[in-house]
Amino acid sequence: REDDCEETIKKRLKVYHELTEPLVTYYQTWYQTGDAQAPQVHQVNGVGEVEAVFQQMLNLLKDNV
Repeated sequence: REDDCEETIKKRLKVYHELTEPLVTYYQTWYQTGDAQAPQVHQVNGVGEVEAVFQQMLNLLKDNV
C-alpha cells in the first residue's frame, strides 16, 4: 500500500496499544471469570499464509458454535 511507511505503521501500532489492546484484555479477563454472559475469547496467530490463518479462524468458529 502507498501509505505503508514507517510513520504510518508507528501510528497504527500506537492506536492498537491505546484502544484495542485494553479491550482484548477486558474481554479476556471477563471470560476468565466464568460469567455465562461473557463472550468467548480466542486468539489466532495471524502470522503465516492467509489461507492457513483463515482456516484457524474457521476451525474455532466450528468448534464453538
